[in-house]
Amino acid sequence: MKAEERWQARFRASRMTLPSWARQAPNRSIYRSNATGTWQVYAWDRVSGATRQVTDRPRGAVYAAIDPTGQWIYWFADTEGDEFGTWWRQPFNGGPDEPVAPDVPPGQPGGIALSATGLAAISWAGGGAFRIHLVRAGDPATLLYEHAETNWVTDISLDGSLIAINHGEYSDFRHPALRVVRPNGDTVGELYDGPGKGVIGLGFAPVMGDRRLLALHERRSRNEPLVWDAMTGEQREIWLKDSGDLAAEWYHDGRSLLILRDDRARSHLHRYDLAGGVLKPIETPHGVIDAAAPRPGGHVEYSWSSASHPPVIRSSN
Repeated sequence: MKAEERWQARFRASRMTLPSWARQAPNRSIYRSNATGTWQVYAWDRVSGATRQVTDRPRGAVYAAIDPTGQWIYWFADTEGDEFGTWWRQPFNGGPDEPVAPDVPPGQPGGIALSATGLAAISWAGGGAFRIHLVRAGDPATLLYEHAETNWVTDISLDGSLIAINHGEYSDFRHPALRVVRPNGDTVGELYDGPGKGVIGLGFAPVMGDRRLLALHERRSRNEPLVWDAMTGEQREIWLKDSGDLAAEWYHDGRSLLILRDDRARSHLHRYDLAGGVLKPIETPHGVIDAAAPRPGGHVEYSWSSASHPPVIRSSN
């Protein structure tokens, strides 16, 4: 094969996103792939190895999520690829589609967060405002938050008792503040580091009843992780001496963090033990990692590519 043909084949090859899995049913995963020519959502049963196509949208499906119990797959259905529409869901094993919030007008998606209790928080933009609704199947949607400045839901705790919101009330959407509220809208706590320094929420600890929230701050001119308990106000900053921007993800037991460091077109993975503060490198090939997630067995799955290899999904074990 000629060099030009190899180059073209690389970019024409089908791709898939890093699979995401249900927190309480880790053998149930979803991912998106463009194998059909458009990006569609797929379900993957890791026990049987079976996969099935969930969506068949003419313009593809851009946003999707699986609930922590592994029973429902959610995706955003827009009209003609314009990112204006509504959220739908389908049972993991297949079945009829149903609207998630039939009483909420269509809008532009700002994110969705799913608890293990059936309560969902959904962000919308439309009509000159940004809104977050709380939704539970069979009940009317309730408005949790509304503001003219950009805002979006970051996450909801597994038990549904706390919701994390990023908002631009004090600054702008590039440098947002982070607020934790209860389902009734009462504020539990807030982090704001001032103009030009955002605090971006990532997710609550994946343990029932755990209030800790993982976030990224910019207090030292780069993205760095911190763990915050909005109830007590306790903060723990995770500092690395090596250069590069940092991202983070919880391990399944909430005792460690996966740290992703990008520096000069090279990605590095580390495991950070919260109890002892020990940072251990995770061996990966030279290249760029777009996304990474720890699995309950302790290994890490990641989406990897390099100058000579197209994107693939790999595992640290």
